[in-house]
Amino acid sequence: YPEGKDERDGYPISSDYGGLAMIEDGRLLSRISVCRLELSSPHGVIRCCGIGGVGTRPGSGRRGLARSLLREVHRVERAAGSRYSLLYTSRSIVAHGLYESMGYHDILDFPRAVRRVPTDHHYECGDDFEWGVATPPDYPHLRIIHSVSTHGWSGFTPRPPGWTPQHGDVFLLKERGKPSGYAVIERQGTSTACWEALATDASSSIELLRRVEAEGRGQWLVIGGGPFRMWSDLLQGPEWISEETSWGVLMACSLQENKSREELVASLGAGDVRRFACFALDTF
Repeated sequence: YPEGKDERDGYPISSDYGGLAMIEDGRLLSRISVCRLELSSPHGVIRCCGIGGVGTRPGSGRRGLARSLLREVHRVERAAGSRYSLLYTSRSIVAHGLYESMGYHDILDFPRAVRRVPTDHHYECGDDFEWGVATPPDYPHLRIIHSVSTHGWSGFTPRPPGWTPQHGDVFLLKERGKPSGYAVIERQGTSTACWEALATDASSSIELLRRVEAEGRGQWLVIGGGPFRMWSDLLQGPEWISEETSWGVLMACSLQENKSREELVASLGAGDVRRFACFALDTF
């Protein structure tokens, strides 16, 4: 079915389809969304497809609809040259078992650290730094910071040309007037979360964490995924509670040949988690 737009969360969809649907007597029973993306691996940049929006209408389960749609997506994407299929899910849902039965394996967990930031939290900000909400003219700087910070990494390092943030508040850090880091902050009720943050050098990285903590004043602050790995040495204090796993997981399946989890992790470069780019804005 056509999506009617050129991008989903910044990633280009196919020119001929944005997913598949199962329809019976004019009623939508099941659907699946697809985008195409590139992934950096130890063997170079490879083409993959991203699976999202897998859903089945209540009352239409246990008919193998989602399995049939996934199987068809695999066929189409294999013919189109995609080497791997990727998706985000949770080990706690039934669909995880479906994905495993179709050759998917967990390749990346999303650890996190949580703390309650006091309302009167005070920090010493660096005199050489500026901090503010990023605006559209700043977006090219975000792409440059992402490219510089993840150079030589595996994972979602080749973001599409013209990529822009699709959700969350994006803050830009400058050192002596030069952009040196950014963070994506999401606020939900009594919590503030940061699942994407990057800095071009060590001093900017430390300052970035201080600024993120300040944004979470009076709330529960969650540092997860890539930022957790970047700041893991700084999140060891008694005020932080760390969890090595969370509800989310990135799964992968080889479309060209059967591969074990170990083979997938090695092929995609997900073994070195500190150098595998997978952030909040890499979802699809």
